[in-house]
Amino acid sequence: MARGYAGAMARVYGAVEHTVTVAAVEDLTPHYRRITFDAPELFTGEPFEPAAWVRL
Repeated sequence: MARGYAGAMARVYGAVEHTVTVAAVEDLTPHYRRITFDAPELFTGEPFEPAAWVRL
């Protein structure tokens, strides 16, 4: 997770670090890259909300 102010604020709001494994990378346009990843423990035991997002 980021260090400094942003990392501290993320921790205050309950952010948790997870390990992800990149499964595939696909360049769709010169400015758009699709990254597919695998993280089985990412949503295990956590309520998944429609507004949830992942910061990479």
